[in-house]
Amino acid sequence: MNSAALDRLTRAEPVPELVSDGLAAALRTQTATAPVPVDVVDELPGRLSAEVEAALFACCVEAVQNVVKHAAASAALIELSIVDSGFRAVVRDDGIGYDPALEPSGTGLANIRERLGRIGAELSIRTGPDGTELTMVGPQ
Repeated sequence: MNSAALDRLTRAEPVPELVSDGLAAALRTQTATAPVPVDVVDELPGRLSAEVEAALFACCVEAVQNVVKHAAASAALIELSIVDSGFRAVVRDDGIGYDPALEPSGTGLANIRERLGRIGAELSIRTGPDGTELTMVGPQ
């Protein structure tokens, strides 16, 4: 594992692309050197509010960091879209999944929930032996 790439993900510092080019560009830049290939699919029709983009950037990077650390995945996918007049961001991996009953949420998921709560958004998680999917939905 490339420790410099993991360190960059861990810091989750906003990149200039977040301001100039938007969420998808910033996520592509931030995850470009991750030890697990990350594809970003951007179906957003335009920009979200700066507050929402900043929160989603941090949440998606945190989710990818969790994939790198825990999932034993060979790939990850971030999908950005609009549903029901709000945003949807999905981070999916093809890793080993986990049993939420046996493995309580760590600080990564707590951080994601806290950030989403600040913008009135919610997190749902689907996990199993075929991977994990985090879905973040909230107002634009």
